Amino acid sequence: MRPRRRDPFIKRFFEGLHPSNFPGGVELHGQYGIKRLNDLRNGFKHTAGFPGPNAIADVKADTAHFFLENTRRVFGFAFDDVDLAEVVQHDQTRAHLKTAAQLNSEGSLLEAMGTLAIAFEELMNDQTRDEHAPRGRSAYSIGEPMPSTASERSSRRCMTSSPPATTAGPTTSSRACAR
Repeated sequence: MRPRRRDPFIKRFFEGLHPSNFPGGVELHGQYGIKRLNDLRNGFKHTAGFPGPNAIADVKADTAHFFLENTRRVFGFAFDDVDLAEVVQHDQTRAHLKTAAQLNSEGSLLEAMGTLAIAFEELMNDQTRDEHAPRGRSAYSIGEPMPSTASERSSRRCMTSSPPATTAGPTTSSRACAR
């Protein structure tokens, strides 16, 4: 006997946000289109069923309709007014991003790109000076920095190597580090 299935995700999503389920809820529109998108996604993910061009066009329109209809209901502003710069937490970077967008809308593409470069550089510089990042490195760093010279490589080896459990005398590597 098969276990009882839960309500489908889409149904739970739309009903879970409904005003009848909690104060301040919203009635979302476009459930059929989002269900169609989810069905295509599941077919592709689980059975490698690649959707055809018509299905892709349909779910693209459904998704656009969903966001255009529901953004104002949920967030209080139109979808066309969404600005990803608002999610940037660094004040100075956010200001540069908004300036770059304004410059671009005025047709000053090169100046806008330069302003974006400044925004990126300032954000990365702040990350490298972050006292919470390991040894002042960027929060986006992965692993230890690569030593650039032979002496740095040798020095790093000495700092990270541990002595053997039992030693009769100094090893070659410990003698090299002692120099």
